[in-house]
Amino acid sequence: MANVSRPLDLARKYDQKNAKKYIAALVNDTMVWDMQRPLPESAVSLKFLQFDVEDDPVAKEVFWHSSAHVMGAALEQIYGDDLLLCDGPALPEGGFFYEFLLLNPEQRVAVDRLDRYTPYTDRINQLCGVGAPPGSIRFLTAAVLSAVQKLATEIAHGKHAFERMDVNFDFAWELFLDNPFKLHFLDRARKAGLGADNSQSNIISLYRCGSMIDLCRGPHVVHTAQLQAFMVNRVSSAHWVGHLDGLSKSSTETPQKSPVLNRAYGISFPTSAMLKTHQDRLEAAAQRDHRAIGKEQKLFMMHRWAPGSGFILPHGLRMVNTIMATIRQKYAKYGFDEVSTPLMFNSQMWEMSGHWENYRDDMFTISADAISSKQPTQSCCDHHAVEPDTGNAPVFGLKPMNCPGHCLIFASDQRSYKDLPIRYADFSPLHRNEIAGALSGLTRVRKFHQDDGHIFCARNQVEGEIENCLSLISEMYKMFGFVSYEFALSTRPENYMGEIAEWDEAEAALKDALNNSGRRWVINKGDGAFYGPKIDVRVQDALGRKHQTATIQLDFQLPQRFQLKYNGSDGQWHRPVMIHRAVLGSMERMLAILIEHWGGKWP
Repeated sequence: MANVSRPLDLARKYDQKNAKKYIAALVNDTMVWDMQRPLPESAVSLKFLQFDVEDDPVAKEVFWHSSAHVMGAALEQIYGDDLLLCDGPALPEGGFFYEFLLLNPEQRVAVDRLDRYTPYTDRINQLCGVGAPPGSIRFLTAAVLSAVQKLATEIAHGKHAFERMDVNFDFAWELFLDNPFKLHFLDRARKAGLGADNSQSNIISLYRCGSMIDLCRGPHVVHTAQLQAFMVNRVSSAHWVGHLDGLSKSSTETPQKSPVLNRAYGISFPTSAMLKTHQDRLEAAAQRDHRAIGKEQKLFMMHRWAPGSGFILPHGLRMVNTIMATIRQKYAKYGFDEVSTPLMFNSQMWEMSGHWENYRDDMFTISADAISSKQPTQSCCDHHAVEPDTGNAPVFGLKPMNCPGHCLIFASDQRSYKDLPIRYADFSPLHRNEIAGALSGLTRVRKFHQDDGHIFCARNQVEGEIENCLSLISEMYKMFGFVSYEFALSTRPENYMGEIAEWDEAEAALKDALNNSGRRWVINKGDGAFYGPKIDVRVQDALGRKHQTATIQLDFQLPQRFQLKYNGSDGQWHRPVMIHRAVLGSMERMLAILIEHWGGKWP
């Protein structure tokens, strides 16, 4: 059957009634596969995926990714040679977007003058140069969205098949020679050795849909008629950041000071009725917007001089303090000891933890160069006076997370097996360098407080500790009225640290705990942290929207990097296992979720 039968053929033969609803297949429980693509030789099991069954996130990703291609095709037909498509993925929260550059007359002339064989990096730098004069960048207007939506709907109803084409890199390079952005993604795939199906081959996959051919790993729906109901709902500006494809990062690639790309957003459904339900939810959500209610009830405020950093006002802080007091009571029950750790650390610590290599782009860094030239300053307390730095000025990083600091606490004393498990909790403020375009009220911020916690335990204590964390999460969510929530197991990413055997052990431990929880869970393949797999919790609010809040992460890497150890019952030194956990996540984000969940009508 392999390499001959297609999932679509098998669906028509054995399940003719539902065959038209299936949009993709799951092969061997791991590979998402096109319905019209011959099965691989390794195929031993097959599951058909459809959009509206069991709220399957894998099926929805395929559906919305295919919809992004259709919107890209509509944009190409409208703007022709003035359009350069960049990237068009599905969004985890639902829907999709496509980023693109609209050439203004000056850029059009520059493109026409450039040799097609000019290095794509030079062409991108010219098109997306820093310091472009205000008003010189061409942006899509909201008035045009209806035309894009209308044409996308027409293309969808045209029942165009998604046809996969596996070609060699040279052919693909020649095909996309006029689009330097596509050449960027193609070159990244070549350098990372990622051919079709993530193989180490010279073959790259393309997809044809009507007149459009796009660089893509797939898979996609069978044909566009499965994408019946389309809505192109907004457009925003975006920066060109060359590493957004998820492959290796380059330290030389930084966002422009001014946005140069368009990002058009949309969402689609198999039926008009499902789209209508979605639109009704959007209207209800607008009435519950935490930004409007927060302003009306004087819960918090934002200011342009502190982007991404909320001012929690007296009424709002009373709520946050009540939440924190409640979870502190739970900490006492579950054996957590609260600590407070420094706001910033020397870059040497971040290098030891691996964050400097894997997370530096998302951190705020501070150079002490200026301090070294300062004169001593007086303070109200002499102990706080600033003395000049006479040595080489180090670089510091504002902490985006507390785990390395908690490792330092553990390492500060000799530990015995009798001390384990050791459980630390921490509400210290955290900072993450989110790009300006991603900031949104209290849900996406740069400065926040998290109900952060870390457990150091022996390997035979791991399963019990994870189950205790799940129990703590269940108790807290029940108190806040979140009766519907689900778990997602995020597995080893491409940039993982450590040995695969340790990752397999960690993932197996999390799977066992999830199976024992009695709740539904799904796999988020490749979405784990670089140091370990994790369980993410998604709560469903009163409008049926899902929000990622809690997390439980198993980590064998940081204890190794910090050389953590404890004296076991056998008199030998052993390495502890580290469990990262947050129950509510960001206090600011949870406040926003509760505002919208209750619509400002507090229980």
